[in-house]
Amino acid sequence: MRLSEFTTLLKLSAIRKQSVENYFKFQRYQASLIHKDLQKYGLQFAKRVLDIGSGIGGYVYEFSEKHEKTNFYSLDLNPLPFAQEKYKDKKIFTVRGDITHPPFKDNSFDFIFASSVIEHIEEQARLTKSIANIATENSLIYISFPPFYSLMGGHSISPLHYLPGNLPFYIYKNFYRQTQSSFKNYGLVKTTLRSAENIIKNNFDIIDIKPRFFTSIKPLIKIPILREIIAPHIEFFLRPKK
Repeated sequence: MRLSEFTTLLKLSAIRKQSVENYFKFQRYQASLIHKDLQKYGLQFAKRVLDIGSGIGGYVYEFSEKHEKTNFYSLDLNPLPFAQEKYKDKKIFTVRGDITHPPFKDNSFDFIFASSVIEHIEEQARLTKSIANIATENSLIYISFPPFYSLMGGHSISPLHYLPGNLPFYIYKNFYRQTQSSFKNYGLVKTTLRSAENIIKNNFDIIDIKPRFFTSIKPLIKIPILREIIAPHIEFFLRPKK
């Protein structure tokens, strides 16, 4: 990542929670940065692309901007009106549903994208099995998340997630003046790089594992214990097992 890109990313990250529009821009910029890696594995040739847990929709929107002839599908339990408005005049089709019980036929997608989804799913083995079922034989599957013991592993409550018991929530409520946190209220599961890797490899061949953006520290994620801490976000590039 170039210094100018890193500076822009930090600026967008700092203001992302100020408005839905700002978070949308933050997601779009991240999508623009990882797009080159996705192209390397054939995103430009995909005809049907699924974005799981699209939320605000910045990722799928950015990809649709770059691939106007591709059909994109946004899967969400509760599609947001903000995202639906953004999708107008785009080839993005919203589907309401749960990826662990996917509302799609087998072999439906030749590219599947799931950013910051697996750590919110209790049935992670079922998640990966469902993704494998709806993927075509030569699909690329992209799964990424912040490992729990990394600095960002607690999501909105980070770095308080390192503290034991209910102490993080007490501090969050009384000092941050917040009653909600993604750690406690949005189904965040303690997902480590190791636990995710063990589940993922049951259904997929792992092409590559690397830190998002900070590729210079990639060699460090091979080191036990350190690999769980060093990268704020980890990317898996996968193919279905044959």
